[in-house]
Amino acid sequence: MKIWQIELTNKCNFSCVYCPRTELMTRSEGVMQTATIDRISKICTGEWIRLHHYGESLLYPKLCDYAIRKFKTAGLKVGLNSNGSATTLKNVLRVFDAGLDELVISWHPVNMRRDAGEAPSDTHIQNLIDRLPAHYLNRIQIIRVVDEEEIPQAKTEMQPYKDQGVRCLIKRKRNLGQVNGEHAGETNTDCSFLTETEFAVLYDGSIVSCCEVYDAKPEWVLGNVMDVIPTTNPGCSLCKGCPGYGGNSMETEKVDW
Repeated sequence: MKIWQIELTNKCNFSCVYCPRTELMTRSEGVMQTATIDRISKICTGEWIRLHHYGESLLYPKLCDYAIRKFKTAGLKVGLNSNGSATTLKNVLRVFDAGLDELVISWHPVNMRRDAGEAPSDTHIQNLIDRLPAHYLNRIQIIRVVDEEEIPQAKTEMQPYKDQGVRCLIKRKRNLGQVNGEHAGETNTDCSFLTETEFAVLYDGSIVSCCEVYDAKPEWVLGNVMDVIPTTNPGCSLCKGCPGYGGNSMETEKVDW
């Protein structure tokens, strides 16, 4: 079973304006059990697995450590996306020492969030990079999500990190979960989740069709890793109007840079 990503937790300390978790997610909050991680490590095929979905994984660094070691032992490469709030030197060294292959840090501008929590600042990120062993720098990617008019400033602010060998990515803001139906139309049959029969797994083991599925509505859940394993990915109602992933239209919000 090809699993693109798993949700170690759907708890998050940020309330981003473009994320459906902020206002639309109705399921209860929770944390994935180690037994679920063990099960996934036995059934997951493919090259990569990513430890994020609709939550901040590094709120639970011990669980991240456990999952990384389990999946590395299973022969998988492991990635993790973080909102940056918990990317302390201790936590980052812990996940890298456990074998993490890629850490993606989202550098969230204040206007992208509705909460007043502590976001990673330019100074925080620079201090982290300055203190990390050099051989870890090529495993880090920094992402900025910005409005169209902010792209030039974002490029200027991120150039110093590129000069230090850190991969950088700028994305135009769009709504995750296609919450506004901004691409209303037919299902994109080029989507890699559908064509490659890939899935995402929620913290309770529920199997869903892709990274856009933020809730566990019965019609969106395809099975559970502890019980029923689907052999095909038929998608769900959210697929209508989604630009798709893995095809020519993959992540159309990326800025050429």
